[in-house]
Amino acid sequence: MCLSGEPDFEVVGEATSGEETSELTRSLQPDVVILDVCTHGLRSIEAARELKASEPLTRVVMLSLHDDAQMRAAALGAGATAIVGKQEGITRLFETIRSVARRARAS
Repeated sequence: MCLSGEPDFEVVGEATSGEETSELTRSLQPDVVILDVCTHGLRSIEAARELKASEPLTRVVMLSLHDDAQMRAAALGAGATAIVGKQEGITRLFETIRSVARRARAS
């Protein structure tokens, strides 16, 4: 909801599972996918891995309540472009999405 309020963001889909995320990503071809680690735990890490394998041009930003080194390493190792801790706030999330999107468009 907060993403759609940003004038330079276009929210094209919302999923509730890794499988649904994969299906929507294939059909909608977004520049950036945001995966919430807290909602789906390790399944989100696997979803990131599958997304990068099937849609290598789509960038993945992981959003996590627990921003520890192990979670960061797992997310980045799975192909996430960035991971943002929820405690970092919405401004940091927006900055990260914009940065990742710019890199996606530049490649």
